[in-house]
Amino acid sequence: MRTIAIAACAILACGGVGAASAWAAEAVVFRAHGTSAWRPGQKITATTVLDLPAGAEVRAVTEETKVLVVTGPFHGRLAGLRDGPASGLLAALQSLLLARQGSIAALIRGETPAAIDPWVIDLTTGGPKCLRDVAGTRLWQPEPPEATSIFFTTKTGRLLVPWPEHSETISWPADLPLAEGGSYQVEIPDRKLHRLFSTHFAPHPFDGPLPAAAWMLSNQCNAQALALLDTLPVEPAGRPVPEAPAAPPKGFA
Repeated sequence: MRTIAIAACAILACGGVGAASAWAAEAVVFRAHGTSAWRPGQKITATTVLDLPAGAEVRAVTEETKVLVVTGPFHGRLAGLRDGPASGLLAALQSLLLARQGSIAALIRGETPAAIDPWVIDLTTGGPKCLRDVAGTRLWQPEPPEATSIFFTTKTGRLLVPWPEHSETISWPADLPLAEGGSYQVEIPDRKLHRLFSTHFAPHPFDGPLPAAAWMLSNQCNAQALALLDTLPVEPAGRPVPEAPAAPPKGFA
């Protein structure tokens, strides 16, 4: 918990962050498929050699808010990285990813459809939900084929909320108060789902997606943090490792 608190402090409000340079010093893995050698929170530097089998993929974020992607089969380094220390921003994000490594890896292995928008409340999962503000809050579930309803359990009974057909999102119901740290119980009868979730609101506008992702991780909104990192620009990052020159035969200079 101390590691998480220090990392969140470093990103959100408790100190300055070094200026980014044109080339990233390192990248931090946030998604990895098809390989046991790479997990969320591990860092990749200019000298790191990746060895990925066919079908594997590694995605890593840089302090310049780009996602470097390498797919297997591959043996090589990541392009676009320089030697040198990373900024405090990326190091703090790395600490949070490492602290949540187990639960994030489980999310990546899951096959359940998830919300693409990182700022909606995904009703198919419970747990903490991170939001920008009360006014713009929206609920999400996979698009239903026909009109349906969901139900919130309240102190006075059950609140029915209509859900129109072919709509993935709806606005938060006006009749249900929405508050920081609030706890909510929802039922989706058509999916046979009962979920309990809590809400957390951003303390201030974030200066870019990395501080926002770190805040989400610090509040255990892991799926939303991954969804937010997935919105960053993507670029292929592999380059072959130069072969070492062959040693000259004995007796030749």
